[in-house]
Formats: sequence, C-alpha cells, structure tokens
Amino acid sequence: MNASAGGADICLVLEGTYPYVAGGVSSWTHDLLLAHPDLSFELVSLLPKRETIKPRFEVPRNVLGITHVYIQDLDRRGRRLRGLSELMADLREPLESLLSPRGGLGDVERVLTALSSRGQNLGATALLNSPEAWDLLVEMYESNHPKSSFLDFFWSWRALVSGLYSVLLCAMPKARLYHTVSTGYAGLFAARAHLESGRPAIVTEHGIYTNERRIEIAMADWLFMAPSDGMNVNIWQRDLKDMWTDAFASYSRACYGACARILTLYEGNQQFQIADGAPREKLAIIPNGIDVRRYAPPAARERRAGFGRRRAARRADREGRADQGHQDLHPGDGHVARCRAERARQHHRAL
Repeated sequence: MNASAGGADICLVLEGTYPYVAGGVSSWTHDLLLAHPDLSFELVSLLPKRETIKPRFEVPRNVLGITHVYIQDLDRRGRRLRGLSELMADLREPLESLLSPRGGLGDVERVLTALSSRGQNLGATALLNSPEAWDLLVEMYESNHPKSSFLDFFWSWRALVSGLYSVLLCAMPKARLYHTVSTGYAGLFAARAHLESGRPAIVTEHGIYTNERRIEIAMADWLFMAPSDGMNVNIWQRDLKDMWTDAFASYSRACYGACARILTLYEGNQQFQIADGAPREKLAIIPNGIDVRRYAPPAARERRAGFGRRRAARRADREGRADQGHQDLHPGDGHVARCRAERARQHHRAL
C-alpha cells in the first residue's frame, strides 16, 4: 500500500451500498478492493440517516477508514451567524439553478464558495431553521412553484437542500484520486472533492442513477402535481416532480463536469449519459468481466461423476462374474448367448 500522511491512494464514494448493503455494486466494490492489495483506500458511505447498521462484508485491510455521511441528517451543531441574509442572497441563484434544468458544476462551485466563506459553524440551525432560510424558501417558492402546494414544496425544498448541504459540508478524506460508483449524492461529493482538492475524479456507473430516480419520482404519490391546463399545449408549468428530477440531473451534470473519465458497462448506458450532459470525449466502456473458472464443472461434480463410473464398473464386473458362473453351470445357454451376440454384430456390420 502507498498510504501516507497525504491520505489514501483512492477514495471510493458509495451511496446506499458497500459495505452495508448486499448486491451487485457492493460485490463489485469488494472485488475491486481485494484485487488491489497494493493500493490504500478510504471509503465514503452515504446513508439516509443515522442508525445502527451492520456491515454485510468484511472490509479488507487496505481500507484505511470509512467516513459516514447522513444525507437527511444535516449536522444541527452551529449557531445563527451574522450576515445570514447576505449568505442566503449568495446562495439563492445557484440553488435555483441546481433545482432547475440548467444546473451544473459551476453552481456547485458557487454554493461551496458561499458556504466556505462563512467558516466552520454552519449547520441546520443557520441553513434550514433560521428566519433568513425561511425567507429564502418563500422567495424560491413564489418565483418557481407558485401553483404547487406550499406544504409539499416546503418539505421537498428542505429534503433536497439539506442533502446538498450535508454532502458539501461533511468531512472529506484526503486521497490522490476520488472514484464514485454513481452520480446522485455520491457524484455530488466527487464533484466537491475535485473542486476543493484539485485531485482527479472518475465515475463508474453500473446503472444510470438519474433514470432510476426519474422512475421513482414519476411513481411517487406523495408529490403534488400542478393542475392541468386542459388541452392547451402552449401552457406548461413545472411542478414538484420536475424540481426533484431536475435536481438529480443537475448533480449528474456536476459530476460529469468534474470527472476526468466517465465509465459505464455498455453502450446503452452511454447514450443515457450523453443525454444527461456527459462530454463524449470523457466516455469509456469497461464491460463486467466473467470469471470462466467459476462456470467450469466443480471438483465435487467431477468426484461424483468418477464415483458413479467406478460404481457402475463394479456392478458390471459383478454381473459379468455372475454370468460366467451361470455359463459354467449351463454351458449350452452361454454358447447360445454368445452366438446371438456375434450374429447381432454381423448384422450391424452388414447394415
């Protein structure tokens, strides 16, 4: 391993997966760690909330540490600060952009700059629960979603903005490279790591995160949809489902913009990445490998087959000895049987 005071070789960014959830991505991550004992790793595990959860994998020794980020549990420490009105004014434009179809890496950088300029005491008290935060929420509602339910907008805004702040304000391990295995909040963390550290980042997408979120959001019955304007196709109003899908699409664009390489498993996924704003020159495909030895006949099956052949041979030997004994007792019968067998062989040759 090449661990040093400068941090790990690689920081893997994992959302809702390894080492606490079993599945394909988790198994892939575990195999990746085991395949590189010469490299040191830090893991960033993004989880919904604080709770006791047991690992489903035995983490290898080349993992130096695990940093937990709780997306829906923004640190409540901190206090109300002077200049909060100015901070909210600085945050409004990039936040509105990130919750719209036009958000990207530049908006993430502007939010980071605004937050870092206020020191280390920011948390839910100032960013979510202060009168200044309330004013920002109301202004964004009136400007962008005036026809939506204010109650639904309130909870949606808090959930999305709280997740954004949690990722941008959490502890960040040092590493030579940041590797996220999805976009979403993990991709947002990778974008932040690249912006703050200047170190390279890459993303490997097994499934397309934004597609999965679009399906979930489209099926969500807890999100208010704006009333229809009848058959008038010229009138369109964004609703809260649009805000959710736009936010995750913005996080994907930020991730794609920050990453030096954008990897996936096959061309179909790559088309979705391009549609979501991934630059073509950064794209690459690495198909999942297949361990052919795993599908070879197992040794146990070979042993069973060999045992079966030996047992059949012993049975045939016993039957042969029994026939010989019978022929010894009844030579005429044995002679007839041999004649019949020889005649059958001759017939077979003739045919």
